Order: sequence, then C-alpha cells, then structure tokens
Amino acid sequence: MAALRAVFGAAALAPPRRSPGAAPAAAPARGGLDLSGTPVTYGGLDNLVSLAHLAHLDLSGCPHLSDWALGRLHVFSGTLQHLALARCPQVSERGLAALHHLSSLRSLDLSGIPVPSPGRFRALLEAALPGCRILGLEEPRE
Repeated sequence: MAALRAVFGAAALAPPRRSPGAAPAAAPARGGLDLSGTPVTYGGLDNLVSLAHLAHLDLSGCPHLSDWALGRLHVFSGTLQHLALARCPQVSERGLAALHHLSSLRSLDLSGIPVPSPGRFRALLEAALPGCRILGLEEPRE
C-alpha cells in the first residue's frame, strides 16, 4: 500500500470520508481503479498485483503504458471484467495480443489505438475473448 501511495499519491488511495454517525458503506465485492492519464509504467503495474479482486481498470490515456506492460495484466485473468486502454500512444496490436489471458473480461475499450485492419483484429480479439464487448475497433467509413 505504501508503494501505491508513493506512485499514485495518498489522496488517490484514501478511504472516502463520511460524516460522524453515518453508517459505514458496504465494501464492493470487486473493486475498480481509475489510473487514466497517469504516468503508470510496467514497473508501476507491479504495485497492483496484490489487488486480488480488481474488476475494473481504466488505463486510458496513460502516456507510458507500453505493449510490454500489457503482459503484466495476466495476474487479473480471473477477476478483471472491464479494461480501458483508449488513447494509450505506446500500445499496439502486439501488446493487445497479450490480453487473451483475461478470460473474465466483459468489456475492452481500445478507442484511439491504431491497428492495421481494425475489423479483422476485432474479430481475432472476439474469438480469443468470447463474451467480451470490444469498443473502438471499427472499420473506417469510406
């Protein structure tokens, strides 16, 4: 937890404040983490490994997230249901191929990720991840 605070700041990991006398909120069965726009890297993802129940992960617009880093997400294969990688400039089709391990994935946002033959690549991802809704890989309109 200290490593997460060092990387993402204490405010991002602080528990929500509640007024005195208020009933405690029920903890969600599965958690989510929004790291969109942060400078997270392969090494930074190591700090997330202990989040055993991570179901939602938003890495949209992370400028340093690379193909290599996507391979690190396999540790969430049993829990991760929603993943956003939109507009990550260093992510390509090579890194996206590593996502086939994420068997629990139900939605994957790849908006703004340049891949050759988006329709064909989308079909490959849908075959590898049955039941997952792939967003952002539409064929360009002519």
